[in-house]
Amino acid sequence: MIISTKLNNGESIELEVGVLDDSILTNIENSMKSQGYEGPVYGFEIEGLESLTDNTIEVSATLEGNSKFLNQNVKVYSFDKVANTFKCIGVANVNQDYNITFNIKACGVFFIALLNAPIYDSNAMTLSFSDSFDYEGAPNSEVWGYDIGNNDGWGNGELEYYTNSLDNVSVKDGELSITVKNQAMDGFNYTSGRLKSLKSWTYGKFEVSAKLPKGEGLWPAIWLLPTDDCYGAWPNSGEIDVMECTGKTQNYIHGSLQTEARNFKAAAGDQTAQIEILDDYSEFHTYGLVWTPEYITILVDGIEYFKSQRDLAQPLNTKEFPFVQAFHLMLNVAVGGSMGGSIIDTSALPQSMVINSIKVYDLGLENFSLNANPVSTYVTPLSDSQVVLQSDFQNLDVIGCESYIDTPTASANVIFNTETKTMDTIIDNAGDANWNIQLYYSDLTLEGGQEYTYNVTLTSTIDRIVYVGIQDTSVGSPYFLNEQKLTANEKTVISGVYTQKQTVNDDISIIVYMGSAQGTLEPHTISVSSISIEKKD
Repeated sequence: MIISTKLNNGESIELEVGVLDDSILTNIENSMKSQGYEGPVYGFEIEGLESLTDNTIEVSATLEGNSKFLNQNVKVYSFDKVANTFKCIGVANVNQDYNITFNIKACGVFFIALLNAPIYDSNAMTLSFSDSFDYEGAPNSEVWGYDIGNNDGWGNGELEYYTNSLDNVSVKDGELSITVKNQAMDGFNYTSGRLKSLKSWTYGKFEVSAKLPKGEGLWPAIWLLPTDDCYGAWPNSGEIDVMECTGKTQNYIHGSLQTEARNFKAAAGDQTAQIEILDDYSEFHTYGLVWTPEYITILVDGIEYFKSQRDLAQPLNTKEFPFVQAFHLMLNVAVGGSMGGSIIDTSALPQSMVINSIKVYDLGLENFSLNANPVSTYVTPLSDSQVVLQSDFQNLDVIGCESYIDTPTASANVIFNTETKTMDTIIDNAGDANWNIQLYYSDLTLEGGQEYTYNVTLTSTIDRIVYVGIQDTSVGSPYFLNEQKLTANEKTVISGVYTQKQTVNDDISIIVYMGSAQGTLEPHTISVSSISIEKKD
């Protein structure tokens, strides 16, 4: 493999690039094979210029004509030589010349594999949350909240009234109990509990050890809901059902996904599967979920019985896979309703779902991106030949707006806000350079010597500086930057005149730079409502 490197500002640099020795490459290949991967692996190590360790460089590699990589989207991984663990840092494309370009930290060990390779190394997981209920009384109020009442049957025709009473939700002897009682309250004949975690996650491995209640009409559930309805109200923003069971389907556990395209109430049908448990729920079982940008699997006692796969080579379709946002955990026992049924065995009450352990593992995928898949949105060119670009984010059918997150340095999530019709960049860490976070349109055609006016309308939730730039995509650095200070929650229009000095160029990009060139910034959101470029008269 031949590798060249340069800084993101376009400056070429000299770095030592070495092929991995056999022992390291063998460790990588064995770990990949243990997870079912059979394809080729290219491994390399970048050394030298230790001062660049915390910086990001552009890497261009030629994969020596290996036909298995040709025109493929491949995964790029970092590798820990000490721990023998790896994680996927993004996706990139191998073009017709067997070339691949991607951004990584300057020094370290990396490897490249086909897209059907594992997306993470299970050995690299870290525990990010746990509750073993080693206390008594109410659930920890810093961790758990409640849904109270009936809320018109919670959309399912449910018959219970949820409370925060210790009679319904309590912790004792290392166990959380959510208990259904034959108890009248506020016009309903049954009481129960519905907990929700105050913490949210994007991707991870979830394990809940639980013993389930028995009795016809009961409907216990372990599930996840979106913390913010980024793609609209249910089911558009998704739902993950890790465990559901009912007394009328005794011994069967159900796992499901609910989306706009596929849900229990949509003509397209649902995505669901079931597995049989033979002990009549009398024992504790571990109900599990593995959630990555590529797939979702649902398990019981480590046995996978449901999987939904996303094609990373295709643009994100949130109607099918909205699971790229933060979700929180839900725990409840319903009575009756669409799954519980109309027959309630009151003689079996009270009954409890008992949980003795909850664990959530971080897979290191919160910032999964390598400038790979464009955000599926909305450029609407007008018929007027003067107009090069006119995007007000109203047309959801055309791909156009793309995003780049320099994941080793910055952390952000780009979504389309269906309510405000804006492209929202939710920034956790703005990095240390303006180019660390970008929203852009590319493949624009500008004529040499022609003047163009550009306009970008946007809002920030904090005071900060952003930049608008225009560049030749192949050059990699902007022809110019327009610096603009934003005042929190005030709509700002960044506009100006740009002269295309080169001859006709059909590979021009307009870019909103949202990284930080002003020190550390608190988490915030930048919402872009329109971008346009047109010829100046």
